[in-house]
Amino acid sequence: MTWRASVTVAASVEDNDKFLLVEAQTEAMAIFNQPACHLQAETGWRFVKVITFLRFAFCGQVQQHLPEQALDEGIITPHWMTRDTL
Repeated sequence: MTWRASVTVAASVEDNDKFLLVEAQTEAMAIFNQPACHLQAETGWRFVKVITFLRFAFCGQVQQHLPEQALDEGIITPHWMTRDTL
């Protein structure tokens, strides 16, 4: 049996007691999530309704805002939220 993983790389970013999240559109609704990107492993096998996630999370700081930077498909907008808001 060949194993295929979907790998998610996510970031946890805090600045001035607020955390950066993205608002993304799913098929059902808009949701808040950690900023992330997906890496797909190519195995030559296709599985139906079987997904294994291996998640790497990074903590760090932002250096500057890049308002001209295009956002990934499905991302509505980033949000800065306090612990209480989360």
